[in-house]
Amino acid sequence: MTPALAEIERLGEPEEVAALGAQLGRFLVFARDFEAAAEHLERALSLAEERDLPETLAQALNSKSVLMLFRGRPQEARLLVRGALAVALEHDLHDPALRAYNNVVADAWYAARFREELALIDEAVDYARRTGERLWELVFLIGTVGGLDFLGRWDEALANVDAVEPYASTEYARGLILWAALIHLRRGHVAAAREVVDRLADIGRSGNLEFAQGYAVVHAALVLAEGRHEEAFREALRSIAQPVTLWWIYFQALDIAAALPDADAASELVARAEEGTRGKRWGPVDAQLSRLAARLPEHDPLAELEDAERRFRELEVPFHLAVAQTERADHLLAAGRADEAARLLGEAREVFERLRATPWLGRVDAALGREEVVA
Repeated sequence: MTPALAEIERLGEPEEVAALGAQLGRFLVFARDFEAAAEHLERALSLAEERDLPETLAQALNSKSVLMLFRGRPQEARLLVRGALAVALEHDLHDPALRAYNNVVADAWYAARFREELALIDEAVDYARRTGERLWELVFLIGTVGGLDFLGRWDEALANVDAVEPYASTEYARGLILWAALIHLRRGHVAAAREVVDRLADIGRSGNLEFAQGYAVVHAALVLAEGRHEEAFREALRSIAQPVTLWWIYFQALDIAAALPDADAASELVARAEEGTRGKRWGPVDAQLSRLAARLPEHDPLAELEDAERRFRELEVPFHLAVAQTERADHLLAAGRADEAARLLGEAREVFERLRATPWLGRVDAALGREEVVA
């Protein structure tokens, strides 16, 4: 595109230069050539303002928001992408609006604002339907699965997977379907999770590093549930061996670390996650790190788990809050504080029962049995 842009600069109109410059800047962002991307995007934005080119303005603002996200400036990225969406909607520009909706949704997910994310997806689905964009409608619907999982709306998440999967032809959509395996595992449905992971095994061979990393961490959760602890450790470690831009991969790797019987392996995963997320404001990962710190001898497990509970409660993620409550209750029982443990276990049990999280229900019932003995 660079020589094409040079020719258009020589022979074309400013409107054409602006549009092509915005597109070249967009591609350079994803090629991680940030300096060149910024130069082209700034020029496109200047021309778009000067010539009143709303479509180019919306597209360039959107691409610049991604650039700012990659440069570690999420608040600036958020303002830019919301501006892109506002411009696109004001001028009824369907393609830029759908792209902006996608990135606004991604921003809410990236910031772990799950309720906001799902509300935005509702808007985006409605817009896609009104404009006849069936492919975008499917993309937005499958994009709900992670947020619905965290908010404890598992049946809705699985229903959306069932609705979309027959039409999921892109790697992106099929990669998001993998999340269903995690919900199956939390319910103890290991065979169902195995079927999902095997059916989507090609995602693990993707040339897109983030897709391959996502598959590795889901596969690690599966083999852990199948009792293959060493393989689970290797797969989880592989998922975060290279720099990861998706917080949920670290989150799931830490979930695996919490269940590993080998304390050294768990500590290594924690150390890798701490190194990879240092300086990031990833609330769910910080909550998991507090939870995992309870396993380390230099930390007070009750204090760390109480901190994890506080963080999970702020995130409004009921399953993970109940997990932390169950783990803190175990420590309280060991300390002879049965009344406090019983309260936590009762709250956790209500959540696990509603979600049909059978493995954790069993763990709570076992702990409640111990509480009766202690009492």
